[in-house]
Amino acid sequence: MKRWFMLLLVCLASMSCACDTPVYEYALTQWPADEYEFIAFHRGNAGAKAALAELRAATDGAANLAVRESDLAQGRLYEELLVDHPAASMPWLIVRYPARPEPAGDGGRQAVTSRRVAWAGPLEKNTASEWLKSPARQEIARLLLTGPMAVWLLLECGDRARDEAAHTLLARELARLERTLKLPEISGVTSTNKISFAVVRLSRTDSRERALNVMLAGLGPEPATRTGEPVVYPIYGRGRVLPALAGADINETMIAKDAEFVTGSCSCEVKSENPGMELLISADWDGALTGSAGIADFAERGAVAETQMDATSTGRLANAVDKEASGCSRSTVVWMPVLAGILFAAAAVWGGFTAARRKRGDRR
Repeated sequence: MKRWFMLLLVCLASMSCACDTPVYEYALTQWPADEYEFIAFHRGNAGAKAALAELRAATDGAANLAVRESDLAQGRLYEELLVDHPAASMPWLIVRYPARPEPAGDGGRQAVTSRRVAWAGPLEKNTASEWLKSPARQEIARLLLTGPMAVWLLLECGDRARDEAAHTLLARELARLERTLKLPEISGVTSTNKISFAVVRLSRTDSRERALNVMLAGLGPEPATRTGEPVVYPIYGRGRVLPALAGADINETMIAKDAEFVTGSCSCEVKSENPGMELLISADWDGALTGSAGIADFAERGAVAETQMDATSTGRLANAVDKEASGCSRSTVVWMPVLAGILFAAAAVWGGFTAARRKRGDRR
């Protein structure tokens, strides 16, 4: 009975330290990308139906995208969107960002979910492929699945001197952070992953990246609209973009802050309470994760945890509990009342069991 009681302690301590998983790893493996929304407006003609079928086929099931339609010849579904984005021709496409909680008009005490419009325009032959695939996004997905903890997308302003200066500073600081940052321990095990980052450069005038440029312009706050300055977008997980760094904000302090966030402990496992919003990317994240360098030591950490659980010595189990407890970050404080309650209940059961056994012994 004592052994099972100690095993319970180990399990609970391990659960309380789940937040020590690095942010980049938790986001990549546990957070499905939020969906964009394509709404196709048409009037039921054959050409519109063909365009809609092509749009659905282009999603290939791998994109974080929901396709909806509104046949204006039969109903008025989503028609309110046409007030601010009137159709210049049919079929007409409206692209909306993933749903986000926005402060309500009651002083921010409640939040309402809303979708902002990213783009509106004619649904043409190449519209779907332009929005779903681009060289930069394919490279970002490849990198995130093969090792780098984050990809830093440098949106060039077109001024060569400024763009090169931003790239030089970014590359130099990321190289330094790769050498100096440390990944958190998980269950007392130091990750064997090597910290690495990658930089992808993006031109504002690249015709293949028009949709990506549109997305980026609406993702962040005001800095994303500064056409005369380079802008950096840190990207992690399954294409989740942190707030943009523009102009003077591209500095050692801000770069380090974002790098420390993605490689640090995941203090909040609720995705919506973490910063950022996904890009629209067509990638088979779940299928590609097996064997990914970014999570290569999952099996090793699991084996170590199993060894701890199989320990037969009470002393070794107690040491394992101590190690787990000492490794927890400050964010685990929220688990302590729950943990204490469970331990108290377990102790009460154990005490009752012991007392009953002694009572039976006295009767004999």
